[in-house]
Amino acid sequence: MDESVVADVIARSGPIPFEEFQHQALYGPGGFFADGAVKSTAAGDFLTSPEVSPWFGRAITYWAKDVLAEVEGPARIVDVGAGSGSLLASMAPLVPETLTLTAVEVSPPAVDRLRDLGFEVFSSLEEVPSDLPEVVVANELVDNLVVAIVVRTTDGWEERWVANHNGTLTFVPHPCRPEVAAWANSFGGDVPVGGLVEVQLAAFRWLTDVLARPRLRAALVIDYGETAEGLLPRRTMGTLRTYRAHHLGPDPLTAPGETDITVDV
Repeated sequence: MDESVVADVIARSGPIPFEEFQHQALYGPGGFFADGAVKSTAAGDFLTSPEVSPWFGRAITYWAKDVLAEVEGPARIVDVGAGSGSLLASMAPLVPETLTLTAVEVSPPAVDRLRDLGFEVFSSLEEVPSDLPEVVVANELVDNLVVAIVVRTTDGWEERWVANHNGTLTFVPHPCRPEVAAWANSFGGDVPVGGLVEVQLAAFRWLTDVLARPRLRAALVIDYGETAEGLLPRRTMGTLRTYRAHHLGPDPLTAPGETDITVDV
């Protein structure tokens, strides 16, 4: 993605919330997950536990089969954010024919990989049929869901939006939207003035949707993070960071589409 893509959006509408920028940079045309190769590989930008060892997926399989043990007939395991397919591939030899393995993935290169591996793929959890008892698994998904950024001021919370300043993307202060401030007040912790908090409304909405699925037996959400109290020492600069080629990358506004953008959960 060229910076001009985001700059054009800003030119038409003015400064945009960080979550809109993040969505474009990760999932929009030319975004990090939209083009190129699958990212979660040794030759890519990062590895997750299923790529490191098949025992991660095997352990989850034993747990899921135990959860579904009392189900008579077909059932389903849904891997949301299935990526390279390594988790489902490690599960496949251990599940009976009555247990369907389903992937949810939006990255076109990853979708192609998953289909090549023989898995059914949907672009959202909402598209997955609710016809079977199911277990939903999400490994290192939530850290990639979009966030708003707020800063504690002497008067409360202030958002950081993205603007185009003389051709360069930059953060600018913006009045805090009520729903963003409400989340920060509830979950931001005792952040000092000047401290940054990533507001994870998208993660809350996603988890609410998961728990509302009518035939859900259990959900397993695995990610990195901390409690609000545990994050306090890091709140001066926040937890937002980028990754590229297995190393910390530049400022998220510097090379949109070329780096992963992630936060602690």
